[in-house]
Amino acid sequence: MSLSARARKRGGARLGLATLCLVLMGAAPVGADDEHTISFGGGSYARFDGTPMVRTDLRELVLFGELRRHLSSSQPGGLVLAGSLTFAPALAISEEQLSPADAGSYDAPTTQQGEFALSGQASARVGWHGDHLGGEAGAALVRDDALLAFGGMGILALAPSAVAWAGWPALHAFGQLHRGPLALSGPVAGLGHHSGALDLAIAALPPQGERELVWMAEFQASVTPGVKLGLSAGGDERESRRNVRGMVVATIDHGAR
Repeated sequence: MSLSARARKRGGARLGLATLCLVLMGAAPVGADDEHTISFGGGSYARFDGTPMVRTDLRELVLFGELRRHLSSSQPGGLVLAGSLTFAPALAISEEQLSPADAGSYDAPTTQQGEFALSGQASARVGWHGDHLGGEAGAALVRDDALLAFGGMGILALAPSAVAWAGWPALHAFGQLHRGPLALSGPVAGLGHHSGALDLAIAALPPQGERELVWMAEFQASVTPGVKLGLSAGGDERESRRNVRGMVVATIDHGAR
């Protein structure tokens, strides 16, 4: 396999993490009032590029915000508009050469040790939520540092964005595609619980290709009327390199305040 082919293949090393490290509010039953979700946290990931092949380890700061606007507040659910924004700068802290040097060919890694990289996403969706099912569909504008060197996407890529759920608030199935923070690949699916006091979500994907383990989990608990606080975490493992992310999550339901 050529170095460029290996680079494209390994360029997805962050994709499993980005897929699973989601703030899952919205892939669940919703109330009748506007909601804001704010998250912040950090993590680490590896990218593979350059000739000879170089693995660069990065540490990132992740900021995420989402607004869900109800077009009709007369009853829970109904027609909604949703928009989200992710901002994730990262610093390259170390690098390791993985393949022998070739005197006739050299291409420096896109982000070298001590340099900064930037990823982000902006998405907008419109949808409907009822008592036992709901969904939203729209588009996302994405910039993923881990994929820029591999031809997988340009500096900015336009992709579909969607969320869906079905079941009961106490126990429902959900799925999402291209939704932040940095939900660049998909789809993902899992089970969740939603109530006025507690929200839970868990998802896992089976091994696929170089991706050996993929997982995510989130919980939020009510701390005061209309405000929930919690944690989300996720990760994957490829070629014995673990990519992880953890975030603090806060959701404000304006109708309950």
